[in-house]
Amino acid sequence: MPFSDAARGAAAHATDVRTINPVDAGGAVKASFKVVKHVGHGVCQPGSYQTGTAYRCTAPAAAAGVLDPCWPLAPAKTMVCQAKPWVHKLVRVHVRNSTAGGTGFRAVAVPWGLRIGAKTRCLHDVGSVRKVDGHPLIYHCSHHHDVFGPLRDGGSTWKAHVYRTHAHTRSGYKSLGWRTVVIAWKGADAPPPATPTPTPSGLL
Repeated sequence: MPFSDAARGAAAHATDVRTINPVDAGGAVKASFKVVKHVGHGVCQPGSYQTGTAYRCTAPAAAAGVLDPCWPLAPAKTMVCQAKPWVHKLVRVHVRNSTAGGTGFRAVAVPWGLRIGAKTRCLHDVGSVRKVDGHPLIYHCSHHHDVFGPLRDGGSTWKAHVYRTHAHTRSGYKSLGWRTVVIAWKGADAPPPATPTPTPSGLL
């Protein structure tokens, strides 16, 4: 049965939900990803702040101190971490210790990243306490845009309340209204490391 014009329009505006996993079933880096940096002395825990079902690692040589999310490789004691879901560049971490502490694997209520419109990309902001109109900052975006408050799920199409930074408002932001989420990126579930090591005292 051919699609009606309304059905074609709904399909064209449906949010494309993509699951990102840089590691294949054999525990190797997929060909579409590239390791651009190696760091050592990593300490990794289950419970990514970004995706919930991957790991987060700390390493002295990591630029921001924390690498998140991360997935285990084979052989054991190595992981790869990806900063942004739309950039397929990885940091390989040589793990000193994997611990069972931290938050543990859990569900995260929002996707790791969004694309709104043709160019605006947004990364889940896990540390901000900023609020506008009573809504918390959820995503920090490119092009001076941010997303505040929860996403609106309209079935196959998601919406985000987008604000633009604005120097002449009290909050520093101006509402641009609800915009369609073109792409939503999520992180794949991470399996346990191949050889877990005992949890040393005093870590994290």
